[in-house]
Amino acid sequence: MEKLKELRKKMNKSQQQVAADLNLNFYTYQNYELGRRQPDIETLKSLADYFNTTIDNIVGHSTKHFVDISTLSNAQLVLIEKIKNSTEAVCNSVSAYIDGLKTKI
Repeated sequence: MEKLKELRKKMNKSQQQVAADLNLNFYTYQNYELGRRQPDIETLKSLADYFNTTIDNIVGHSTKHFVDISTLSNAQLVLIEKIKNSTEAVCNSVSAYIDGLKTKI
């Protein structure tokens, strides 16, 4: 599963760190990355939570209905949470504000 390696490297973690954080045997995790073993569904859930992504993303299935947050900064994640809890009018105002900022840069 090449995606696991990519996600791990984005977090600047070693295989040993990820395995320890998830309470997995190092060689088991290493074999997941190498594609020699496939994680069960519970492990996939844990991996998705750990890497802030979806199981679909980990297994290489892309979908246009979800945003992969594993590549977003903390500031972007905070902004998304604020937008999720806002009214349509607030979202429209934020969007217009961002569009205005883009023209100034």
